[in-house]
Amino acid sequence: MERCVNITPEFMYTVLEMLSSNNIEYIIAPYEADPQLVYLQKIGYVDYILTIDSDLIIYGSEKILFKFDGRYVDEYDKNKLLKLDGGEFLSRKLLDICILSGCDFLPSIRGIGLKTAIKILKEVHTIEAFVKYCELKNKIVPEDYLVLFAKAKSFFLFNIVYDPVKECRVNLNELEEELEFLGTKENLKFKINDNLTINRHFKPLKFNKEKDVIKTNPIKINKDK
Repeated sequence: MERCVNITPEFMYTVLEMLSSNNIEYIIAPYEADPQLVYLQKIGYVDYILTIDSDLIIYGSEKILFKFDGRYVDEYDKNKLLKLDGGEFLSRKLLDICILSGCDFLPSIRGIGLKTAIKILKEVHTIEAFVKYCELKNKIVPEDYLVLFAKAKSFFLFNIVYDPVKECRVNLNELEEELEFLGTKENLKFKINDNLTINRHFKPLKFNKEKDVIKTNPIKINKDK
């Protein structure tokens, strides 16, 4: 049976202390871990992201390792999506489809799931036409749905992350005009309690290839997924 674990700041502090004492780099994301990981991949700081969360695909990750069981993983490669039937459409409209079918930032219009969103969007092409289609089908659409949709899309595209090279907060993708609802770019420390704060990024001062590389058994990647 799976159990939920309550991750407290004190628990995190213990883990972070262990990482830093063993010369292992860590980054505490300003807001969401998913866009932070995608940004690290985007700038070449990491090659793959190991996760069980498919949201990484929506944020734009190009290479993900899923379902790691200690020996095997399934590989997601964004480039392979284009080779599938309808892959070009999915590649262009994936974010829109996921938001329309319901996401953390915006619930779906009642009766609109993933398959329905794909079917309608293929027919009408734009979000405005999608909303109009739903209204003509007598579906209940909030008056400010288009505004809420744009806001949700901004969270996926421009979430604030930490750049370990520039050592500052930036947007996941370049943004022409700042959006206040995304949060602050001020480099605040991570608060453990009222008396203790720590830096959000620990970068090892030295790296000893023989000492600091953790040796493990080879992992077999299933590239057919």
